[in-house]
Parts: sequence; structure tokens; C-alpha cells
Amino acid sequence: MNALLPSRFVEAFTRLLLGVEPMDATRLQRITQALEMRIEPKAWVDPLTDEQQRHLRTYIDSRRPLSYGWKRVSRHASGRHALSYGKGQGTFVDVRVLDPSERIVPRRLRIPLVSLGAPEDLGLLDALPVSQRQRTPFFYPGAAYDVSERVTGLRGRVVVSDGALPPTFVPVRWPRIEARLSRGATPFAWAHGDQHGEFLLVLPPEAIAAPAVQMPRTLALDITAYGRVGLPAVVPPVLVRRADPFWDLPLELLDVPGTPATADPVALGRAIPTDYTSSVMQPVTFTYSQIISSGVPPFVLT
Repeated sequence: MNALLPSRFVEAFTRLLLGVEPMDATRLQRITQALEMRIEPKAWVDPLTDEQQRHLRTYIDSRRPLSYGWKRVSRHASGRHALSYGKGQGTFVDVRVLDPSERIVPRRLRIPLVSLGAPEDLGLLDALPVSQRQRTPFFYPGAAYDVSERVTGLRGRVVVSDGALPPTFVPVRWPRIEARLSRGATPFAWAHGDQHGEFLLVLPPEAIAAPAVQMPRTLALDITAYGRVGLPAVVPPVLVRRADPFWDLPLELLDVPGTPATADPVALGRAIPTDYTSSVMQPVTFTYSQIISSGVPPFVLT
């Protein structure tokens, strides 16, 4: 039976279950460039079926990432993404946010959904303000991020020794970076690294004392790099890892619905993943209005 229209019409409702507004952590504004937001399906485990193996080899041979075939969260012209309600949606959704242009570093997020009870009561969803269904995760500069020549920052790299003699240093995938005025101080700037261990740390304007023209043109900070040395606790089958270049992105759990991003360190991208148990700190001298890209040794995790 129709709720609003006479029975001779076909009636259908589309309800917003989750809205996602990706934010630029450097500029503190909505990201307007096109990002890919895909819903992760249930993980495949060994032993893989013949059909699963054929599916994975298709992606490996085509050199397309496995996530290319996952369900897409629709994107509006405003840059916001919207997931509509579907029966039996569950209590959370895992999304992969990617940027083919590599302007931002990808993230993998587990987002709790609003509770509709059992059985589901859609009246609860209809009565909920949109603000209670919206999330604003922050994303950090990638290798191709558009950055002004007047910005103060650092292009760095996080590596780990392979243990050989002499040692060879290999990239630490998806590292996290914090900047402090001194050891033990509260972090005031953050960065995310990519699959090559490379990161772009941009210092916020408030890091430059005012008036800057009366200050020395350098600023000494303690930079700490965090990362995972070795494999994560859950490792998918080999074929899955070959087909999915982002398989080891940390899965980050956002706070409950209705929590503003400013009160959720995970949404802000400032929480260090729990399995990032290795870290290294080294002092770096920044030059005002310059992006340092040489002269700083790699951050070597042990």
C-alpha cells in the first residue's frame, strides 16, 4: 500500500542512511575533486574457490585494482557522498576512499551506522536530523597534492631495514607522522604516508610565530614517524594481495553516529593505528615558506 500517492502510482522512497563529506586536512575545507568511495565486501579467505581465483586473476591481468569492481558510494556534484538505506544494512559499513590522481592519501574506514532497532523502524531514520547521519573524515596530502610555493613543510620518507648485511632499506607502507615543538609536547601537525612510505607534512600557519619577518627564517621541530613493521594481524590470500594494492591499509573505526569530527581523533586522521607499534623521532629544521625535499635523512623504523 502506498504511503503518499494513490495506488495507481508506483511509489518508492530513497532514504539517506549515511552521508560522507571528505575534508582536506590541510586546507580545512571540503574536497571538491572526484574521489572513489567503495564499499568493501566480506573478506575472502583460503581456500579460495575456483570462481574466486578466476575473478582475482582477471584483475591481476588487467592491472586494475580489485576495488574497481566494488559497489560505489554515489558522489554528488557538491563533493559529498551518499549511501541510501537498504534493508538489512547492518550496524556498520567498511569503505575504501581512494584518489587515482594521488593528491590525497587513501584511507579505509569502518563507519558505524545509526541503529534502527530490531525489527528495523524506518521512522527512527526519518526523524533523525541529517547532521546525525553525516561524517566528515579528513584526508592528508599525497605525492601529487597541489601545494603553494609559499608553504612551509617537508617531503619525507619512512623506511625499515630488511635485516641483511649490509642492510637494504624498504618503504614502510601507510606511515603516520606527527610534528611537535619539542619532545613530549602536544602534536600540532600531522601527515599520512602512502604505499611508498612517502609523506608531505604541511605546517599550519599558526606554527609560524607572528610577526614572522622579525623571527629567524628557520624553525626546529621534532618529527615522529609511526608505522607497522611486518604484516598486519589478518593477512588475506596471496591472490587477493596481488589484486588489491591497498589491502594493508589500516582499518580505522570512527566514533558513534552524531559525534562531530572535531571530537573524533580517528575521523581527524590523528589517531595512530593500534598495530603501528614502531616509531622513530628525529629533529628537522624547517625553512619558512619552503617545502624541504632534500637534506633530511629517511625516518628509519626499528
